[in-house]
Amino acid sequence: MWAKAFLMQRQKRRQLEGANEEEIVFERWQETTEGVATFASWKAMLAGQEKDYRPLPEMDADDAFDGYRQGPLDGETVAKAVKQGGGEIGHPHASGLAQILLLSGWKRGWQSKVLKERSLEELFGQAMQEVVLSPNLLEEVERSAEEGFKQALEKTRGRLAGAKAPEPRVPIWLYLHDELVRFVQGMSEGLGNPLPGLCFQLSEISLRIAPPVWVASEAVKKRVGILWDVSKQLMVLHRPGGTITLQGDGLVVQGKLQVTWDINGVHVRPVERSQKNLKVSPMMRNKKAWYAVILPVALLAAIASRDTKALQEQETITMEGTITGVFLNAATNQFEMVTLPVPSTDEDYFYADEEEYTFHATFTPSWDPTNPTTTDLVFTVSATYYYDAPPGSPKLVWNFQIGSGPIITIGGRKYTTAIVSRPCPCAGGTERQVCAQLIDTATNQVAFCYPIKKTPPPGQLLVKVFLADGEAIRYNQPFRDVTTEAWYQGKKKSTKVTNADGEALFPELAPGEYILIGRKGRPEPACPQVTYVSSVEKAVSNITSMFFYLHKPIKGRVMEQTSSGAIPLPGAKAYLYKGTEQLLVLGKAIVKVISPSRLSPLMAS
Repeated sequence: MWAKAFLMQRQKRRQLEGANEEEIVFERWQETTEGVATFASWKAMLAGQEKDYRPLPEMDADDAFDGYRQGPLDGETVAKAVKQGGGEIGHPHASGLAQILLLSGWKRGWQSKVLKERSLEELFGQAMQEVVLSPNLLEEVERSAEEGFKQALEKTRGRLAGAKAPEPRVPIWLYLHDELVRFVQGMSEGLGNPLPGLCFQLSEISLRIAPPVWVASEAVKKRVGILWDVSKQLMVLHRPGGTITLQGDGLVVQGKLQVTWDINGVHVRPVERSQKNLKVSPMMRNKKAWYAVILPVALLAAIASRDTKALQEQETITMEGTITGVFLNAATNQFEMVTLPVPSTDEDYFYADEEEYTFHATFTPSWDPTNPTTTDLVFTVSATYYYDAPPGSPKLVWNFQIGSGPIITIGGRKYTTAIVSRPCPCAGGTERQVCAQLIDTATNQVAFCYPIKKTPPPGQLLVKVFLADGEAIRYNQPFRDVTTEAWYQGKKKSTKVTNADGEALFPELAPGEYILIGRKGRPEPACPQVTYVSSVEKAVSNITSMFFYLHKPIKGRVMEQTSSGAIPLPGAKAYLYKGTEQLLVLGKAIVKVISPSRLSPLMAS
C-alpha cells in the first residue's frame, strides 16, 4: 500500500514541477541503470562470499572497492539511504535499489523485462495496479506538503510585492480550453497579478513560466496572454517529429504547436489532429531536423508599438546544423565522440574540458530564403578555476575560442560570429547557456543568438591523503601539508594543500578523469611524491584517497630450489631492481631502507 502511495506522490510531485516527458523518462532511466548496476555488484559480492572469497589486503586502499565493505544492502540499509536522499550511494542508486528489492519479492522475471528496456518504475506500477489506497492514508503527508506549499507561495508573493508589469511589452497569446482559461483567470483574481509562476502539462501542450508571471485572460477568445518584456529575445525551436518549443527568459511552452506573430502579439495554438495544410514559410518547408527561428528584440518592439510597417520590415534568420566533438553523455557519464543536432538545449550531452568542436551550420535569411549560407566554425573549450574569487563570483569559468571562420556573409550582410557562455535570454534567461551569436558588423549589435548545447554541472572532489604502512593497514594516519595538484589532459587545473585531517577539497571540477599529484610538505620517511588517477562525475561529491607509504626495511634470504626443497644459498648476491633500473647489489645480509612501491622481484646469482 505504501509502495502505491509512493507512485502517486511521485506523480503529484512531477505535476507540481511541470516535468516534461523527457525529464520523466530520464529520471526513470537513471534509477533503472544505477539501481540495477548496484544490485548486480552486490549480488556478485554475495556469491563470492559464499565461496569463501576474500578481497586482497591491497584492495583496502582502492576507493572504488570500498563501497562493497559496507555490509549487506538489505531493506533497512536501503530505506535509510532513501530517507537521507541517497546517502553515500546516491539518490538514483538508492531509489532504484528500493524498487528492485520490492520487485524481487513481488514480480518474478523482472530482470528479463528490464533487459527489454522496461524501466523499474513501469514494472513497479504494473505490480501495484490492483492495490487500492485508503483515502486517509496520506492525509497527514499531504497536509504537511500543502502547508509547505503555502509557505513557499507566501514567500514568493512577498518577493513579488511592488513588482511592475514590463514596459514596453508584447502579449504571448496561448489558445487553451475553456476550463484552463477560467482556471488561470481565477488564479489571477485570487492571487493577484503577477502570479508566482505558472505550470501545467496537458496532452497537447505543456507550459512552465518562472515568476513573476503577468497575465491577461480573454475567456471569449479562449486565450491567456503572458505579458512579455520586449527586451528579452524569444526562440521558436523546431524538433524532429513536429514538436515545437517557444523559449525565453524563464518561459518554456512545448507541444504540437503553431507559433505565429502579428501586431497583436505572438500567438501559440495547439495543432489539432484534423488541422492540415498549415501555412509554412519557404525557408521552413521540408525541414526534418532540429532548427530554430529567433524572434529578435527589434521584432518584438515592432509588435509592442503595433507598427505594421516596422513589423513587415523585421527579418529573421533560421539556423540548423550539427556539432561534432567529444561530449559527456549525461545518461552514462561517459565521454563519446558524436555528432549532435543543434540548436538543442536538452540535457543529453555536455561539453568537455580541453576539447575541440566543429559547428556546421546553415543560416537561411527570411529576406533571401533561396540563398542559405553554410559554414563551419571550429572552436576549443577549456575550464579555468578561480577558487579564491569573491563570494557570488563563479569559481569555474568555461572558455570558448573560435579558431577559424569568425566572419560570415548571410543574405549579402556581414556578421561576426562569437560563441559565449552566459545567462542567455534566448533559452532560459538566468540559466547559463552556450550560444552562437551573429553580430551585425554595421551596428556591432547582437542580431541573433542560438543555443548550442550546455556546459556540465561541476563535481566536487575530496582527496583524503594518508601516511600509510604497507604491513599494517590500521596504521594509516591523515597526512597534512601535502600539496595536491589536479591535472587534466596534461594541464594543471588547480592546487590544494591538505589540512590537519589530511583532506584537500576541490569544490568545483569539470567532469573527467584527473591525474592527482601529491607532494609531501613534512619530513616523514616516505616518497616525496605520489601520483593517482581519479574520476570526477558531474553534480555529485566525489571522494578519493592517496597514500604515502612509509619506507620500511626489506629483509630476505636467498634460497636454492632442489628436489628435496629449498635450502639456503650462502655467498649469493641479490640484485634489487625498480623497473629496469638496478638499485642495489646485496650480500647475504639483505637489510636496506627503501620504498616498497613498484619494486621488481629480487634476482639472485
